[in-house]
Amino acid sequence: MFSSLEKPLPKENLKELAKLKLKEALIESKLALEYLEKGIVRNAAGKAFQAWKALISALIASNFNKLSKDLDEEQRKWLREKGILALTTKLKYLSQMLEEKTGLNGISFGTDKALDLHDYQYNGPDPDLVYSKYADPEEAKEDVKLLIKALLEYIERYKDLLDEEGAKVLEEVEGSLES
Repeated sequence: MFSSLEKPLPKENLKELAKLKLKEALIESKLALEYLEKGIVRNAAGKAFQAWKALISALIASNFNKLSKDLDEEQRKWLREKGILALTTKLKYLSQMLEEKTGLNGISFGTDKALDLHDYQYNGPDPDLVYSKYADPEEAKEDVKLLIKALLEYIERYKDLLDEEGAKVLEEVEGSLES
């Protein structure tokens, strides 16, 4: 299952890239939930963030024509070469673009939560709320679950891109969230 993620990204084939990134999003979500079960909240937060980044990448690849419409050649080239990788520093911009041009409402809010979890991964709980927006690991744990639930809602819209393996991981993640 994981071996497909260790191959070079098929950047020239946007449909294949979207498929791979959706599967990556699910695998990272599964790992995040496994870490939560073991009480490893900071690593779970990092995996949830990675899952969201992979989702954003998949959505960009799937909606490239809508997103690139009205862009000049330089902007289109950037989106095709770098934007489809959902760079952390451009996640807000890319999420806003997805929301505006594709009608995928709520993507920006999910990105904000993912970035908060990214901070938590590096800084841990912070009672003073200076370095992290989470004073307690339980708060971060709840947001990991909420982010994964939101991620699954978007994946539902694109699940026809999942292969058999990806569909199996989707079922596993849904099952883990329910328990």
